[in-house]
Amino acid sequence: PHFYKRETNAMTLADFRWWLFLAPTFLLISVFHLAPAAAMSTMSCQDLSSSIVVRGAGETSVNGVYAPRDPTRVPAGFARTCDEMGWHPRDTWRRLSNGDRPWFESSNESYIYWNCGDRRWWIDAPSGAGVYIVPSEKSLPPKSGWVALPGAKSPVPEVDTVQDDRKLEK
Repeated sequence: PHFYKRETNAMTLADFRWWLFLAPTFLLISVFHLAPAAAMSTMSCQDLSSSIVVRGAGETSVNGVYAPRDPTRVPAGFARTCDEMGWHPRDTWRRLSNGDRPWFESSNESYIYWNCGDRRWWIDAPSGAGVYIVPSEKSLPPKSGWVALPGAKSPVPEVDTVQDDRKLEK
């Protein structure tokens, strides 16, 4: 990739995102494929009827209400990032999401998903750029503990779960 050709040793945001995005996947891919199905998290009925509300984030594009989405559907911003990096979006999505947990999307295409490679929830901007992360094994994103990725604006968000009667959108 182009960022290896620069003449400084400083890590850029692109380097950091690439490292966070793929390194855990490559390191854990064999463990993930060997893990028994019973050990994997399963999507509950509660997950399908829960919306996520993000408030107070310094990156204002990620503030809003997020609806649950089919785990097999690739987020538009994720696909854009993959296309820019020369990766196949569907294959990359399959490696990083467990195909079990819903991801959540706002009306501006910001999205929240659980990355099975690094075992963190991610909040990504509409562009697909990662903005905030939090380590968690929970089936839904946690309220607190979020950390801003390099280049993201503070403060970090507060995340709430709201029960509703919406159905999973494909």
